[in-house]
Amino acid sequence: MASVTLTAINKSFEKVQVVRDFNLAVEDGELVVLVGPSGCGKSTTLRMVAGLEGISSGELRIGDRVVNDLTPRDRDIAMVFQSYALYPHMTVYENMAFGLRIRKMPQAEIAQRVGEAAALLGLSDLLERRPKALSGGQRQRVAMGRAVVREPAVFLFDEPLSNLDAKLRVQMRLEVARLHKRLGATILYVTHDQVEAMTLADRIAVMHAGILQQCDSPNEIYSRPVNTFVATFIGSPSMNLFPVTARTQDAGVTGTTDLLLEGVGVHMPLGKDADSVAALATSAEWTLGVRPQDLEVVSEADAQLHLRVDVLEPLGAETFVYGTLEGGPGVVSPARDASTEERLASPCIVRLPPEQHVAPGQLLPLRIIAGRAHVFDRVGDRIASLDT
Repeated sequence: MASVTLTAINKSFEKVQVVRDFNLAVEDGELVVLVGPSGCGKSTTLRMVAGLEGISSGELRIGDRVVNDLTPRDRDIAMVFQSYALYPHMTVYENMAFGLRIRKMPQAEIAQRVGEAAALLGLSDLLERRPKALSGGQRQRVAMGRAVVREPAVFLFDEPLSNLDAKLRVQMRLEVARLHKRLGATILYVTHDQVEAMTLADRIAVMHAGILQQCDSPNEIYSRPVNTFVATFIGSPSMNLFPVTARTQDAGVTGTTDLLLEGVGVHMPLGKDADSVAALATSAEWTLGVRPQDLEVVSEADAQLHLRVDVLEPLGAETFVYGTLEGGPGVVSPARDASTEERLASPCIVRLPPEQHVAPGQLLPLRIIAGRAHVFDRVGDRIASLDT
């Protein structure tokens, strides 16, 4: 296997720049997932690594070789596409062996490689079938097997599971994970599905508008997103975002002054140990971020937010509650009137245990679980985690 290093990569189609100053190092044996919305440049980046698209500027290395000007066949890569791209008139064995025959490999070695790959992917009993006699998951395994038999330095996967139904996607995610574990393969994997990214990746590279936003472990990206785009793209349902203002308040008999985050439906005093509280200048506009599972129902006296329940989505093991934040006792700043409240009301999702009974129309007092709040600045960059 080999590493893949992209340095200052740019790609333009005429006057449209689709990848901008892209830097990424995939280590030998690592599985890195490129994820982002449609049109963000992730598939174009993968195709540049494969040699199917030219590079406008920058340097691409596979192992120790600069491969910018090498043809796809000379890059020692194997690619699995979104479409299975199997030859319908050939058997499973013939499809898997085809690339090796083109390279004029001895028949004995072809048989050995195909047999080993078929055993690895559970295809040994299907080698004499043609693609029309296979299920979608089996066809995708054949496409993966065709890549495996080549024993390339790098595997490239371009949304390989998007044509499968939900159950098969789960099964095939496990197949890809097992393949990576058994082969110790270097894999660059593209998907728009953040669940695939979270479950498969050693590291996730999140792209938006051709720019790499963040590259880190799934846990780090989920727990400490660098901006509001990453925060809302990674995680399902996505992170709640609420506009707030920081101001000071008198702490009472102690004579000290504490910081308060306040917005429509939000009244959140911050403890003295809050991380980076000094960065929250008063009278400035911020965005408070909190994930649905990090909110809990509390008594009115302990409430930091108030949610007006609109729709319930019971899923058996959990219930998602959808609504908007509204004012509660002592929540909304006296300077705001009812029209301001309505205009600024923020949508909110809460994940509750199934035994927690709520009803549409109910005003639900909520509190953020300690240490689970995030604050972003006006342009969307993350500046603090808050101990609430």
